[in-house]
Amino acid sequence: MEERRRYLIDAKALVTLESRNPVLWEHSLLVENGRIVDMRPTGLFGSVNAERLGGFTAIALPGFVNAHTHSQQNLDRGTWDTLPLEVWMTDNILRPKTFAEDSLEVNVLLGCADMIKSGVVAVVDHLRAGMKWEEDLQRAVYAYQKSGMRGLLAVSLTDKPYYEAVPEELVFPSEIRKALKVKARQGTWNRQALMELARFCALSTNDRVSLGLGPSTPERCSNEILQIIGSLCKEFNLPIHFHLLESKCELITMQRRFGKPPVRKLEEFNLLKSRTSVAHAVWLSDEDMDILAENGVTVTLCPVSNLKLGSGVPRVAEMRNRDLSITLGTDGAATSDSQNIFRTITLTALLERSTCDDYGYWIRALDVLKMATGYKNRNQWLCGGAPLRVGGRADIIILNVGESYSPVNNPVNHLVYVEDGSTVDTVLIDGEVVMKNRKILTFNEEAVRRRASEIVEERLERLAEESSYPERKTSGQQGADPGLEPRRGRMRSDGTSKGKTILSEKLYEAYIEAMTELKESGGLYGNKDSWYQR
Repeated sequence: MEERRRYLIDAKALVTLESRNPVLWEHSLLVENGRIVDMRPTGLFGSVNAERLGGFTAIALPGFVNAHTHSQQNLDRGTWDTLPLEVWMTDNILRPKTFAEDSLEVNVLLGCADMIKSGVVAVVDHLRAGMKWEEDLQRAVYAYQKSGMRGLLAVSLTDKPYYEAVPEELVFPSEIRKALKVKARQGTWNRQALMELARFCALSTNDRVSLGLGPSTPERCSNEILQIIGSLCKEFNLPIHFHLLESKCELITMQRRFGKPPVRKLEEFNLLKSRTSVAHAVWLSDEDMDILAENGVTVTLCPVSNLKLGSGVPRVAEMRNRDLSITLGTDGAATSDSQNIFRTITLTALLERSTCDDYGYWIRALDVLKMATGYKNRNQWLCGGAPLRVGGRADIIILNVGESYSPVNNPVNHLVYVEDGSTVDTVLIDGEVVMKNRKILTFNEEAVRRRASEIVEERLERLAEESSYPERKTSGQQGADPGLEPRRGRMRSDGTSKGKTILSEKLYEAYIEAMTELKESGGLYGNKDSWYQR
């Protein structure tokens, strides 16, 4: 085995996240062969044969985990606005994708650059694989290995057209139903294909990148495919990751379809186990949370996208009361517009305070950092090395707060409420330096960003030729016409009309009408006899 370099990390504040001593002032730690081998006050180390990192303006802490994202959306940042989940999802499914052969690798590495620069060392990527799924997954695995990050690639699976995954009150125009049906046929998985995929995932997993199955969301999968996924993950000991009860519409659809508490039905499909993580979980009932806790399931909060899409606020206090394992995720850049985990960290700390008057239940900054680092999570893809201790894995990030963020009165509070990721200076993953002085060492970031811009430019030119998308200005201006209201696509900011998007105005109107009908009938929240009470 090749011997790795030794590093001595000096820090003004060492944020260990240990319960008794979460912060050690003016401490250093020694890293050797991917592990922390010593930790003591800085002045007691003396002369050590190791490369020195950090310094007396540094904060060192465990690396973060981005526990839910979609790498294939990284080229779509800043595209959508003012749309609820169901309308956005329809447009996202139907929107023409890039035809660039290297777009998958560029998407992955672009996301890795943003994540590493905000201190992320591990990621759960809910990845969509096409007809050539084996080739797609090999490319994604290669890109993550090249970046130096750890990752779980959960292959997104569906076998139902999207219009069947929403309440019947939401009536899709016929042309959109037809297009969605074609898309669904392109992504259908049968038993034999799933068996081959599961076997590939099991054989392709290594110590840095794991693969698992990821039913996109239960309402987009038939009972048959959910049962197959549950049995295959048990047979091959594969991780499971999927969206769960992200919006009110998803809750209504699952209630009507299953005729019982949705999470109870998922338990019957063997989808809930200690190697399962679910994203969002905004509309969980008390019983849902109890079931998830009993099965050791990890919940990943994605507050940025939840707020942008108007999906709601998760019940974090109730989850914590049940000792549910909680992690944090940015979600994909098509809905959160960023892979910077600090946005998620700050919002998680503040979000529930708007709905809870009893400040005794407010989540502490220390607990948010534990969520962000996958504190003591049993699954390696959900753990960022916390807590920092001798013998632990050297997943360490170093922030150089310097004068810009001084004074640092409380390092834990500072990281949650003050920091925005711009002072993340150095990142170690498994004891290897992947970024130093904010320069990524494992791949050429500038080349990736340059290629990303070229791919987007090529796609915009193609979209300009699509009659269902707005005409693009060609006077040297980058991007789509800023006078168009994104994705609703009917009005400029001055109130004048400009073309159509692939979503007709009829769909948006149908959504509003459906929500109004459900709200007036009480179907949006259930009734006093329902198992769902909020």
